[in-house]
Amino acid sequence: MKIGTCFLVTVLVLCTICPITATDKGIAEPPIIAYANDTTTILNAVNNSAGNGTGPLSCSSLTPDDDRPAIRFAKCAVPEIIWGPYLTGTTTTGTVVNVKTDIPTTVTVEYATDTYHTMHGMFDMSATDGMNDTLHHVALAGLSPDTHYHYHVVYDGQATGDLNFRTFPESGAFTFAVYSDTQDQLPTFSQLERHKIVADRIAEEPDVAFVLHSGDLVNDPANLSDWNRYFAAGAPMMANITVFPALGNHDANHTTYYEAYGMPEYYSFDCSEVHVAVLDSNSWAWPDFPAQSAWLAQDLQTEKSFKFVSFHHPPYTSERNHFGGYENIRLEWEDEFMENNVVAVFNGHVHAYERFFANGIHYFVSGTGGGPAYNLMYPRAGFSENSLEYVLAYIRVTVDPAARTATAEVIRVADVSSDLKNITTVYPPGTVFETVVMCLGSLPLADFEADITGGTTPLTVQFTDRSTGAGITDWAWDFDNDGMIDSADQNPTFTYETPGTFTVSLTVTDAAGSDSEVKTDFITVIPEQQGNNTVYLSPATSSVANGITTDYEIRVSSLPDGLAGYDLRVTLDNSSIAEIVGVQYPAWVMLNNTNPEPPADSLILSIVDLGRQVEPGAGNTLLATITIRADSTGTSAITLSDVNMDADGGDLITLDVTSGEIVVYVPMAADFEANVTSGRASLTRPLFVAFTDLSTGVPPGSLWSWDFDNDGVEDSTLQNPVTSYTRPGIYTVSLMVQNTYSSDTETKTDYIQVTSYVKPFPGQINEPTDPDGDNLYEDINGNGRLDYDDIVLYYENMQWIRDQADVGIEPYDYNQNGRIDYDDVVVLYQELLESHP
Repeated sequence: MKIGTCFLVTVLVLCTICPITATDKGIAEPPIIAYANDTTTILNAVNNSAGNGTGPLSCSSLTPDDDRPAIRFAKCAVPEIIWGPYLTGTTTTGTVVNVKTDIPTTVTVEYATDTYHTMHGMFDMSATDGMNDTLHHVALAGLSPDTHYHYHVVYDGQATGDLNFRTFPESGAFTFAVYSDTQDQLPTFSQLERHKIVADRIAEEPDVAFVLHSGDLVNDPANLSDWNRYFAAGAPMMANITVFPALGNHDANHTTYYEAYGMPEYYSFDCSEVHVAVLDSNSWAWPDFPAQSAWLAQDLQTEKSFKFVSFHHPPYTSERNHFGGYENIRLEWEDEFMENNVVAVFNGHVHAYERFFANGIHYFVSGTGGGPAYNLMYPRAGFSENSLEYVLAYIRVTVDPAARTATAEVIRVADVSSDLKNITTVYPPGTVFETVVMCLGSLPLADFEADITGGTTPLTVQFTDRSTGAGITDWAWDFDNDGMIDSADQNPTFTYETPGTFTVSLTVTDAAGSDSEVKTDFITVIPEQQGNNTVYLSPATSSVANGITTDYEIRVSSLPDGLAGYDLRVTLDNSSIAEIVGVQYPAWVMLNNTNPEPPADSLILSIVDLGRQVEPGAGNTLLATITIRADSTGTSAITLSDVNMDADGGDLITLDVTSGEIVVYVPMAADFEANVTSGRASLTRPLFVAFTDLSTGVPPGSLWSWDFDNDGVEDSTLQNPVTSYTRPGIYTVSLMVQNTYSSDTETKTDYIQVTSYVKPFPGQINEPTDPDGDNLYEDINGNGRLDYDDIVLYYENMQWIRDQADVGIEPYDYNQNGRIDYDDVVVLYQELLESHP
């Protein structure tokens, strides 16, 4: 093309510098490089081969008779990131860095441990998916568990800023977050106005391992603009914390969901001692529920202590359209949750917060990620424990395997107006609406005893379960240490047909877990009338509380030729532990002697069978019973020695001798105290109470079980725990202490008294009071009664009530719907009328 006398060649350059030369046939002059901007500069094509800018080409700087060719350079197209970077699929040894750009490009993730990055200020590792595309999933493998990494994404010569992630720990305590329903409702509000507020608060949390999103990521999954807003709203959080999503009904099983996250319809993952199953509860999944349920039943067989489940539709809710919850989901899955000791279930779909406790499982509805909020029905559905409406919030869950607790804190981020148009209140970071401590419970403590621990074949032994712990459901006995379960009865009988020394074990199981007791060489069985006879103690060992007496029988396994008489010595090797305080001989003994007379720590026993009552062939014959008193904590061997025994006719009986032991413990007596027993509290200003264990007889290895609110649920297993009360009430507290030998419970009725934290209204001196003791503070002006001035003060200060995060709305939410509204004024007025008939 020739403009005037200027030949023009248009060249589109899509990346960076591209060397180009141009000549016009028959023209020997070098071409003109014409930059496509406001001015045209004549350059030599050989020495200058790059250009940029946009706009029409002008030849104004060329002479009219200049017929040299001109080359136009267009501006390079540079990719921009529209999704991410965001993390998926993190494990102990890997993660996936994801990014989507507006035009195809290649990406590389450069990364390093925090230690290396801090020392060198650079990255020493890199990975790429090798694709020239818009959506990239770059896997980082071979990482170290529980390790802080830095990374950035390099694309087309550009790089993101420094970002971070941490691989999952293999064990120990950690924190995760839960929320749901982040879709927007245009034109009223977008995700950048609501979801972003919640996601940014989660991003500010220290050391959050992962985030559970229980569905409805976007409003319209077929509209890429919805996904763009979703990833933009969550960008700071998603770049540093892995999100594990569940499908919501708005996500519509759309391909974009699967392309973005690379997760199957339902799946599970582990972190430390936590196992999380993510399910699909949507209507399109219902026809295939049997297959999903079979997968779930197998998946929940994990040995992880804490099991959580996340899916969209709530089995329990007070929402109007499905009041009571989705019954088909309860019928399909709740039995599996119960049988496999699921700790908590997280759901969304309902755009409010509500917590249920049903059949030993905590159900959290947390559709508070930014979707359009609405009311719950009042009164609430059965099993509802607490709720909050028109709110932006998330749940922060801290799992402590050592304490066997998972603590859920509902973090209140902001309140939303009922018309959804405005944010009415933004709360300080970390504002806690409620705290729920979920306990696994104490493990049972296995123990057992036997009525006899030695004798000749066949030897029948009665075993007695002495395990401690409420709710034991299963017993597994192995009588001969062959690894096979021989009995599932609680108190079984077993007959040993062959001689030998046998180790016996018992494993007991309850909802919290299992425990095993192994007693090595516990049962000794010798052949009947073969080899030497045995003198032994029955029981061979016994555990006795300090100050209590117990009996041991001295027996001989077999007397083929009868018994004329015997003498033997029985000795307590540790005289400080116990003392022999009595000896009883069987009825057939006509002549006996005990030297010295008890009490003593060593005695010589002798008898003569004058009436020949012990016949030839007698087995497991009782020779004497000694009574031992436990005096001091510890263990002492009980030794049989110097045994001489004659058969009828005077022949010496050749004998083997076995000894035993006594274990003395101090009886446990539970007791405790608290640093405070009364005070004021609110949801954001808890009353913290420190309990001190004052129990006696508590040796190492003991267990503590605290119930701070008399609900029958174990709240702590620490010896000296601290708890917080946020709601007014009178609380009964109990402590059970237990060990292998004993247990005891101390209950202090109405021990902790909590009243609401309140403060004077604007312009008032007195604090509000609760005249009728219902934990609602109707007396606003603090004059001791409900009057018309209280109505006026309440009406004029409704927004002030909402703004008092340290008090909360609970003392003034008269209609109990979780918000301050004009209906509260009406309820207060009606109460005034009723009090003035």
